[in-house]
Amino acid sequence: MVSRSKVAGTDVTYEPVDAEHELVAEVERITAPLGSKIGIVFGTSIRRGGNTYAGMYVGPPASLIIVDPAQSAQPQLNHGLAVATAIHERAHAQFTPDNQEEHQLLYRNKLTPTHQPLYDGLLEVLEDERIETIVVRRWPELRSPLAGRWKYMLESQGELIHSSGVLRAFGPQSVLVAAKLDYLHQMLGRGSWYRNRAWHPFDGDLSHVLSQIRKIKRASLSAKHPNMVPKLAYEIVRIALRRAAM
Repeated sequence: MVSRSKVAGTDVTYEPVDAEHELVAEVERITAPLGSKIGIVFGTSIRRGGNTYAGMYVGPPASLIIVDPAQSAQPQLNHGLAVATAIHERAHAQFTPDNQEEHQLLYRNKLTPTHQPLYDGLLEVLEDERIETIVVRRWPELRSPLAGRWKYMLESQGELIHSSGVLRAFGPQSVLVAAKLDYLHQMLGRGSWYRNRAWHPFDGDLSHVLSQIRKIKRASLSAKHPNMVPKLAYEIVRIALRRAAM
């Protein structure tokens, strides 16, 4: 029987595993510049509610980072993915404000239940891009391990996205997918990715909303106040709703 651990005071569970000593040591060394002293544990089947994650930062009072050391079916990739995930989650611990959920609820509650999942997804994507942008600007040496994770996410999800045809029709799912693709491509320095033949056909309304997302990110994502992100996610949902009504 598999032993599951529950993070006290939360709905987060995972299956603890013993990571290789080399991985533990490298994670500690590479993430040290971020300055966070929050502990890192390793485990698989990291779950919160009905969702499974490759890594997670659980804020106060738990203040714990969980990293899955076996994220892919390709063992040669897993070491690098685990290191990059640890960087990402430690960046959340360092730069995502503890009260962001309070701001999230303020804007989330202005939307109908139908549109709240899109808002939640956009907030997650925007916050991921915000914190990783801070990391690579302050510590350029961390770009390389993070880039391996961005490329893996694009390669593992890109073919499925393309074959599903989700980008051909305008709707909440296509807006969220386009926002996530834009985050990954932007971090890799591929600003004009959506003009690439590989991503066509691309719905016209979706292209319009994506252009608005990119303008909002350029103008506001680097704002000093981290709790701008919930507001930005709300603005994007409103843009999508207005476009859908045209």
